[in-house]
Amino acid sequence: MSHEELADVLAKVLKKRGAVLRGDFVLSSGRRSSVYIDMRRLLGDESSYTVALDLLLEAGAQELARSSAVIGVATGGLPWAAMLALRLSKPLGYVRPERKGHGTGSQVEGEPPRGRVVVVDDVATTGSSIASSVEVLRNSGYTVTTALVLVDRGEGARELLASMGVRLVSVATLESILKALDRNPA
Repeated sequence: MSHEELADVLAKVLKKRGAVLRGDFVLSSGRRSSVYIDMRRLLGDESSYTVALDLLLEAGAQELARSSAVIGVATGGLPWAAMLALRLSKPLGYVRPERKGHGTGSQVEGEPPRGRVVVVDDVATTGSSIASSVEVLRNSGYTVTTALVLVDRGEGARELLASMGVRLVSVATLESILKALDRNPA
């Protein structure tokens, strides 16, 4: 599928689940936005998350095939990483935003085998959450060259990650989703 076709399919699923919200929102980056994409709404409907998962698999097929594990960014990326890992029969891990203060004090959970991993999140804005996860993973002995997201909001994530040697692969951009919704308003 072309990028436009991927965006069209994702836009339909997002619209069906009421996941494109208009208003005044504060994003996890701290930035304000008049549009919020709530990927968690897709998780409540099997047909919606199955379509989104298939789109993720298509967008990241080459990177996922070369990876030794799938790593989720807590919390938004974790369900998508878990579904990808299950579908691909690959080990799963996730990165906590901060080292836990009890037990083993781990920040990388699941202890997937060291090697090349793909980092998965739901939406990328500035890229700071993904970048933090990449740093933690690299400091723990993992190789990270790819991050995979459903939506890139186009607010700096791609550039930040590129400066770290990480390629951002997205199913769609926020701009392409909004254009798809405008093309198909019904």
